[in-house]
Amino acid sequence: MTETLKLLLSHTEKKTLLPPLLAGLMASLTGLGLMGAGAWLIAKAALQPPLYTLALGVTCVRACGIFRAVFRYLERYSGHKLAFNAYCQLQESVYALALSMLPLKSGTLSQGLWLERLIRDCSLLRDAYVRALLPLALNLVITIAFCWILYDCHPLLSLTLLLTFEVMAALGWLLTREPRSSPAKSAYRQELLEMAEGREELLTAGSAPPSLIRLQERAERWQLQQAKEQARNCWLELLLSLVKYSGFTLLFYQLCLLVPARMDYIELAVWLLLLLTLCQDYNVLLPALEQMKEARAAGKSLAVAASTSASTAACKGDLLQVDNLTFGYNDQPLFHNLSFTIAPHQHTAIMGESGRGKTTLAYLLAGLYQPEDGTIKLSAPPAGNLQGCFIFSGSIRENFLRLHPELPEEEMMACLETAQLTDCLTSLPQGLDTPLGFDGSSLSGGERNRLLTALALAAPSPLLLLDEPTAGLDKKTASRLLEALFERVQEQSRTLIIITHELNILDRFRQVIEL
Repeated sequence: MTETLKLLLSHTEKKTLLPPLLAGLMASLTGLGLMGAGAWLIAKAALQPPLYTLALGVTCVRACGIFRAVFRYLERYSGHKLAFNAYCQLQESVYALALSMLPLKSGTLSQGLWLERLIRDCSLLRDAYVRALLPLALNLVITIAFCWILYDCHPLLSLTLLLTFEVMAALGWLLTREPRSSPAKSAYRQELLEMAEGREELLTAGSAPPSLIRLQERAERWQLQQAKEQARNCWLELLLSLVKYSGFTLLFYQLCLLVPARMDYIELAVWLLLLLTLCQDYNVLLPALEQMKEARAAGKSLAVAASTSASTAACKGDLLQVDNLTFGYNDQPLFHNLSFTIAPHQHTAIMGESGRGKTTLAYLLAGLYQPEDGTIKLSAPPAGNLQGCFIFSGSIRENFLRLHPELPEEEMMACLETAQLTDCLTSLPQGLDTPLGFDGSSLSGGERNRLLTALALAAPSPLLLLDEPTAGLDKKTASRLLEALFERVQEQSRTLIIITHELNILDRFRQVIEL
């Protein structure tokens, strides 16, 4: 628990803890005062004294009732303010952590689950401030205050109350299970996701009913596991209730033994109602301890992610670093322990025969595929024109604006000019606003490829990744395109990576990687 407290306190200023603690303490004290004053008033009225002697009790009841509501509101306000301020700090650290680690090698589904878990951990730590830290602190302070006051009456009373609190806290902490992923829930979720992804295939093959039956079985297993957990929690609550009521029954018995030697019946009534109120306040112990354990598990998860991020910190000064990259299809490796780096302005050509994995490497560098082993570290995601890229059926302008909503027309024209599409643009009946058809069907193969290059040029990334940008072009147009590309990246201080099989352009590059 100590580590969890340190984690919670590290994400908030110490002075911000005082307002909710003080407000909660005053709310508890005024609540106790309300019960004590009410008990005194009822017991005193039973003796039928003059009416004016009850005026002080009536005033105390009214004052405690009003101030209890005020302090309770202040406690809620300051407590939630504390929690959400800490939540903002936690989220900033989590977003920085995610930025340093994405994309994950395990794939997009695992990546989404990982992000979901980080956000959930932030929420658990946020809730721990209001549902665990403050209630436990208030219960501890009030118990110590009661023990101190009861010690004057009889030391045994103080010891009984302290032992009751300690036994309840210890049992609650020891018997509360550590939060863990449910195998039944994971199996149900996996089955549901697979059915959602493959629903068309299941319907076509006529296999949807058996899959639904299997999904129902997994759901029933999860429900059964939840029922078992609920039953266990009920038994734990029953055990803590037995400890609590046994302790307070012993307290009441000891108090009754002090009458009439050390207190009268009015004082006894006041003490009984005060202790009953404290007994009800102990109901928050078990939920608070459960929340604290969830916060501890969330803290460990964040710590593991942070340590992983630190171990995969970006390389010094390089735009791209590939270390021991391994990838293949159907147990046929394309790369094994492939390593290289690309520094700023180190224009690089990646070449090789057909089938050697040039396009696959481009997909890996762009984060669309995940390595089987090894790491790819990027200072920023690359902008690219890769094989298989899609062109929207709207106009050239709409394609630019879908990717870059704030891009001015002058920048569009500059990108198209670099991609050697000016002549093509003048031949279109509506220029930039001419519809292109599904996936750019109105364009030739070379025009389509150059448009994808122009769209990649519009991205602000320092790394430009182009897969066969001169494919389908005659030598003159290809030469002009490469010349314009090098001139533009030089002006913008960008670094160019081109995947090619043309040997006659290799002298333009500072580095050549052959697969």
